Amino acid sequence: PDILKGLQRSYPGYAFLLNTQNTVGAFIFGRDGRSYTQLCPLNADSLESAKKIVRYLLYSLKGKAVVIDIPAEKIDFYNWLISLGFKKQRAFTRMYYKNNLPLTTSENQYAITGPEWG
Repeated sequence: PDILKGLQRSYPGYAFLLNTQNTVGAFIFGRDGRSYTQLCPLNADSLESAKKIVRYLLYSLKGKAVVIDIPAEKIDFYNWLISLGFKKQRAFTRMYYKNNLPLTTSENQYAITGPEWG
């Protein structure tokens, strides 16, 4: 999609791919924000793949301030991030109007690009 191409083009140093058994196990992008580096989006075939790619990116950021917006149902991922020292900062409520169907989160989606990206 265009968002991913734009992120990769604008912030190539934050685009990583994790290969597992000749398939994509996870991918993550990132971008510089005003106050933080935003890790987004993150898709992974498992919790372990999500952890592995986040660990790698955090290591490469060497102590920079980082934020990540995760879906509420990713409780195990949330708890793991808390164990690393992340703190819950804000919550989002996705809403829809009239006949628009609610958007559902993919089971492989561990972080969203951000609410401002739609």
